[in-house]
Amino acid sequence: MTDDEAWKVEVELWTGGMSHYRRHVDPHCLMAFPEPAGIMDFEAILKALDDLPRWSVKLGGERLERPAKDVLVLAYRVEGLRTGEPAYRAICTSTYRHGEQGWRLVQHQQTPV
Repeated sequence: MTDDEAWKVEVELWTGGMSHYRRHVDPHCLMAFPEPAGIMDFEAILKALDDLPRWSVKLGGERLERPAKDVLVLAYRVEGLRTGEPAYRAICTSTYRHGEQGWRLVQHQQTPV
């Protein structure tokens, strides 16, 4: 996956639907969100997405590292908007691993700003 493709996938995880999650998120992925969501596994993430409207997002401060040939780490600031809700701002990290299914998200974390 190129750097540009990685950022495109990341944005689509905020803005896209269930088919995008199933295609790009590893079934062993863990995500850490602010409370009350907390730490969620793949099934909990999919269940939560069913009821949530998608985001409109703007990224900033993007950083990308490749600590190993099969690992890619993204770090960035995000401002997310949903209709009728205040802006959500956070610092995020996402880790992707290349395996038999291609590049898949294996970790995502959000720290509100």
